[in-house]
Amino acid sequence: MFRLSDLYSDIIKKPLPNDCSITCEMLDANKAKLNRLLTESVSCFSYTLVLAGTQNVDYDDKKASLARNDLFIYTPGMRVYTREVSDDYCALCLMGDEFVTYEIPYARSAISASYFPAVVYSESKLSLTDCESHWLENRMREIMTYIGSEHIYKNECLDSLYSLFILDLLNVEHRFKKDKEFNGHTVDLFLRFLKLLAENFVSHHDIAFYADALSVTTIYLSRIVKRFSGRTVKNHVDRMLVMEASYLLLSTDNPIAAIAEMLNFANPSSFCKFFARHKGISPREYRAIGPFVS
Repeated sequence: MFRLSDLYSDIIKKPLPNDCSITCEMLDANKAKLNRLLTESVSCFSYTLVLAGTQNVDYDDKKASLARNDLFIYTPGMRVYTREVSDDYCALCLMGDEFVTYEIPYARSAISASYFPAVVYSESKLSLTDCESHWLENRMREIMTYIGSEHIYKNECLDSLYSLFILDLLNVEHRFKKDKEFNGHTVDLFLRFLKLLAENFVSHHDIAFYADALSVTTIYLSRIVKRFSGRTVKNHVDRMLVMEASYLLLSTDNPIAAIAEMLNFANPSSFCKFFARHKGISPREYRAIGPFVS
């Protein structure tokens, strides 16, 4: 799958600023109009705060209309593309590599904050007050300042600022909370599941493997994963497979049959059906179109 650095070097065709695993950019209407077919193959978390204008996006099987002070949260494996965007659109987008996110000081908090809207409201956006939006905007601009600096401890500062952004976001989300609280054991189990999944999804597509490895029953793991992320274990496994398949199709010349074998599918036919079901087009068509369409 594409790491954040791969997205920049291989697809956007520019280096990730200072080889950081955390970055923040200003988006305008032109950037927002790009429909990225590879989106669900990028293993990062991202947070897009709309400062002006409007944007209508499709993500997974849902739609969202974004306007000023709306925060849209992308979690790894989500498929997102823009349907409409106003000419005056302006937004800040903070992106953190998935695996770096798991290692920051407040990793549990990052996971909680990122999945919170989907769990509580079955959508991936939060509508903020002016004060909340201003608070997060300032933190994102601070991150941009460090990215462009010559600070000798830049990466360490960015990790700390990313953690502070997550804590700021959790503070904002506290206003939205009702009866959706997650105890430490629940968060730890989900985080361990995500790490285990990243290491084993190619070889193990079945829930029983993950339940056994985590020393819980399949029923309990299913309930925790669904409650915490709004997705089933199978959804998470499928998303990882789609991410990796998309990456291999775009970044290698491997035959489709070879990719099917690499991802442990029974045969190329079952892989093609799986990919088409999730992407809407065949692997061959996806490879021919490339990562961006206008």
